[in-house]
Amino acid sequence: MSQPTDLAIAQSRLERLHEATSRLHGCTTRADAYDVILGTGVDVLGFDWCCLAEAADDMFELVAVSDGAPVTVGDRHLETDEGLAGEAYQTGTPVLADDARTDDAAEPVDDAITSVLSVPIEDWGVFQCATAERDAFDDADLQVVELLLAHAAEAFGRIDNETELRRQNERLDEFTSVVSHDLRSPLSVARGRLELYRESGDEEDLAAAAAAIDRIETRLEALLSLARQGRTVGDRSEVAVADAAEAAWENVDAHVPITIDAGSTVRADRTRLVQLLENLFRNAVEHGSTSPGSQARQDAVEHGSTNPASPTRQDAVEHGYTSPASHARQDAGSENASEPSVATAPEDAVEHGSMGDGPPTRQDAGGHDSSAVTIAVGDTDEGFYVADDGPGIPPDDRENVFELGHTTREDGTGFGLAIVETIAEAHGWTVTAGESASGGARFEVRTA
Repeated sequence: MSQPTDLAIAQSRLERLHEATSRLHGCTTRADAYDVILGTGVDVLGFDWCCLAEAADDMFELVAVSDGAPVTVGDRHLETDEGLAGEAYQTGTPVLADDARTDDAAEPVDDAITSVLSVPIEDWGVFQCATAERDAFDDADLQVVELLLAHAAEAFGRIDNETELRRQNERLDEFTSVVSHDLRSPLSVARGRLELYRESGDEEDLAAAAAAIDRIETRLEALLSLARQGRTVGDRSEVAVADAAEAAWENVDAHVPITIDAGSTVRADRTRLVQLLENLFRNAVEHGSTSPGSQARQDAVEHGSTNPASPTRQDAVEHGYTSPASHARQDAGSENASEPSVATAPEDAVEHGSMGDGPPTRQDAGGHDSSAVTIAVGDTDEGFYVADDGPGIPPDDRENVFELGHTTREDGTGFGLAIVETIAEAHGWTVTAGESASGGARFEVRTA
């Protein structure tokens, strides 16, 4: 039986590659596309193993590896300017190492790896393949890989666009539901009270109608802000959590004590991070306040603040925030040093309340008001948290609080925590709701 010629082998290879690229165009998720690419590298091109490394925040993160590879998904140990992968990514051209074990440019490699081919995928990242055989790759291999990755780049872009479109459609459905449900009630109130005012001339009816219209305006503004933000972020940089928290607190019109004890930094769009923290603070203030007077004084729960550059209505001292750079922390009575102790809240309130010439606060009038909440910001092993000593969130409700329109207050919009989750997801973070050491609410943002 005759052996297949080189031409027949090449033709069979191209036919199988065509089949693989057709499957790529049918993929609906990144994970499906990764499987096709790696499977093609091993089964069609005959490489011992392959991997895909995505470039993010100046680091390569392995998002997919073939079976038997000496690396694992999730590894993130190489900067985007290091090793053969870094050289390929930075120059935008393939890099071939006939024997990576003796190549000075190669990062530390496993003993089983000899030949390594690194090919960039536009600005997304790098595809790497390797074999145990020396001088294993030639120009024909490179051409086939580049053809495969050209289709991969197109597939990634299409999948991302389709995913974003699905999210926008889902968000549009949510908006429609919220608008039809939440605006109908205040609109009916406004109409009814205006009719009564026409009949009676009672100013109370006119005031009630105006309040209902204000509520409609508040909801529309928050809804439009959330719609405009989407799930993207701007340029990222290293941002100190404490600095962002202090900037956010200055935009919150609240007379409650806050402790900012965070020493970590995160890679983030600073403006969006400030928005995230501001909405968490407003949520804590509104849900943590227990007296009718306090609730009337504050904005409605979860109004969804979206403008960290808005004018500060009270200065930082009046707001009562502290940080390691300004005041020593007063939590000696806390069982959990990462959160404020309810037992020491009165002393905190007196120490951190306004003592200047500005308008008197409730702390000025005699220490911590039992109806006001105490807020704390601190670090975790995987990010940061915002906690309070308010009434907390029932366990069965903790997964629902981020849903658009979810609120426990009659005058709430239910947009604030939806904005928090949107901003977190835009950064690739996760946010969860739990219980603080004092029984209040604790929101953890995992950035690692």
